[in-house]
Amino acid sequence: MPDLSLLKSEIFSDRPCDVLFASGLTDPAAGAALLRQSNVEFVQKIVDASQGADARFLTFGTIQEHFPELCATNPYLESKLELGRWMVLQSKASKLRGRFLHLRLHTVYGGEPKPHMFIGQIVRSLQDQTVFRMSAGDQLREYHHADDVALGVWNLLQRDWRELADPVLDMNSGQPLRLADLARTIYREFEASDLLDVGALARPPQENTQKVFPRSPGWLLPASRDPLLGVVEQLLLRDKARRDPH
Repeated sequence: MPDLSLLKSEIFSDRPCDVLFASGLTDPAAGAALLRQSNVEFVQKIVDASQGADARFLTFGTIQEHFPELCATNPYLESKLELGRWMVLQSKASKLRGRFLHLRLHTVYGGEPKPHMFIGQIVRSLQDQTVFRMSAGDQLREYHHADDVALGVWNLLQRDWRELADPVLDMNSGQPLRLADLARTIYREFEASDLLDVGALARPPQENTQKVFPRSPGWLLPASRDPLLGVVEQLLLRDKARRDPH
C-alpha cells in the first residue's frame, strides 16, 4: 500500500474534485485478503487521507451485490459488497450530503477480455481450439459496452448527487441474456460450435436465473447497444486485428 500521508497536499487542491475508484483486482483466485486490500482498504485509506478536501467519491461495484448469498461464495463479489455497504455508511456519516456514491455495474465489454471471466475463457477456447465446458447457462446477465458505461458515468458526474434518493445506484439496460445464448451465438459466428459443451458443469449455486433489473433512467445509461450483437462484433474485430495487426 503506498504512503498516502501527503495525498491531500500533493493531489487535492482548494477546488472541488471527483475521485473515481475504477481500478482494483477482479479475479476471485487472487484470494480474499488481496481482494479486500485492493477493493476496500485502498478506498478507505484514500478517503481518510482526504478528510477536509472538497471532494466527491465514486466507487464501482457489481450488480451481484443484490445476491449476498452468492457474494459469500466469491471473494471478489464479497469485497464489492463490503465496499458498497461501507460507502452507504460514509454517506450517512458525512456532514456534506452527496459526497459518496456507489455505482453497481453489470458486465462491461469493449477492452481486452479478462482471462478469468466468461468471455475471456471463450476467447482462449477459440484461440487454442479447445472445448469450452460450461453449465446449462441459464444464468441471466447484462453486457454493457465500455463506451456506453463511460457516457453514463460522465453524465453522473455532471449531476448534483444530493438530488439522488440513494447513495447506491444500479446501471441497468433492462436487456438481460442467458449465458448459454451468448456462448452459442459466439461459437456459431466463429464456426466452432463443436467446441462448446453446454451442460457439462453444474451451475454455481445462488446464481441469478430470474431477476430482470429495470432499465435505468436515460441520463444514467443514454445508449445501450444490443448485447449479443455488441459482444460478437467486438470479438470479431479483436480476432481480425489479431490475425492482421497491420
